[in-house]
Amino acid sequence: MNLPASTPPSDPTAIFGRRTVAFIIDVVIGVAVVVAVFAAVAESADFDSSEDAEAVCDLISGESDGSVCFNVGSTVILAEDSDTGLVFLSGLGWFVLAHLIIASATGGSPGKLIVGIRVVDKNTFAKAGFGRHLGRFILWIADSAPWFCGVPLVGLITGLASKGH
Repeated sequence: MNLPASTPPSDPTAIFGRRTVAFIIDVVIGVAVVVAVFAAVAESADFDSSEDAEAVCDLISGESDGSVCFNVGSTVILAEDSDTGLVFLSGLGWFVLAHLIIASATGGSPGKLIVGIRVVDKNTFAKAGFGRHLGRFILWIADSAPWFCGVPLVGLITGLASKGH
């Protein structure tokens, strides 16, 4: 009986596509959290026309540094200064919860766990602990902060340019 030659095992770190999907899952969950909090704290009011609604938002935006106001047709949706802080903190809270606390306890963010990735110690293959996740967390912020985009560009470019990582 002739069996085909088996292929050598692939590089276990060649998971760039799954890491990208995991990142997208985490972002979608984070956006859902922020939208849910915004929906809970925002107020809405109906106006006679979309022009009136837009004028109200322009007035509010001109008088306030932190309020978020936008109109959908003739409806104004407004989150006051203090509420926008809560919306921001909900996004930050999700980021800390997913990428530091949950990841430290389980070995990965919810997105990573969904796609079957765990962050492990390269020497022992044991789940990476809080210290390693804290280091990754700080480096992720340092990588994405200069660009103000929430995407770690150096990590993205390195991942695209290097084999398997």
